[in-house]
Amino acid sequence: MQRLKEEIKNAIIDSAKEEFFNNGFNGASMRKIALNIGITVGNLYRYFKNKEELFYYITAPVYEMIKSFILNHNDIYDESVLNTKNFNELLDEFTGLFIISIKQYKIEILILANGAEGTDYANAKNDFIGFLADHAMTHFVKYYPDEDICVLKILAKAFSSSFIEGILEIIRKNDDELIFKNVLEKYLDIVFKGYLPLI
Repeated sequence: MQRLKEEIKNAIIDSAKEEFFNNGFNGASMRKIALNIGITVGNLYRYFKNKEELFYYITAPVYEMIKSFILNHNDIYDESVLNTKNFNELLDEFTGLFIISIKQYKIEILILANGAEGTDYANAKNDFIGFLADHAMTHFVKYYPDEDICVLKILAKAFSSSFIEGILEIIRKNDDELIFKNVLEKYLDIVFKGYLPLI
């Protein structure tokens, strides 16, 4: 029985994720991606014309999602919702949304962070840090209105670097879904609500 085109395409994508995750873009092999799912390389090229197209098909939507999430997360709620919910309720909802996104795209995020050398996303991790630092500045200038901008830029970059590295560390080290969710929830709780309640 002939395999359905959608089934083959999904198998290619799953195989490619594993290959890009294990070997990065430069080390990934279209031949190996095809071999892992029992199709010919020629058949693979009927679905994706080259390795670049396959890589971007997998990573571009996630890159754009993360960028949008960082730069536009204030747009998730309209003014009426913000006025009816307290900070902790909003934060808990935002954390839940964030965790769902991270869980769903763990492999793609790690490919962008560690396996994108040789592509337009080679600096994806630094891009995310930069997006977050720019966004953090909009909050820091309100919170510290009399502070020197140079000081705030250093602070924003330090915060953003440690936050992104922390998320990546949690993704890399936790395969167990319950532990992953628990660690991520607590990390976000500490980052956004502070260390003070722990003391």
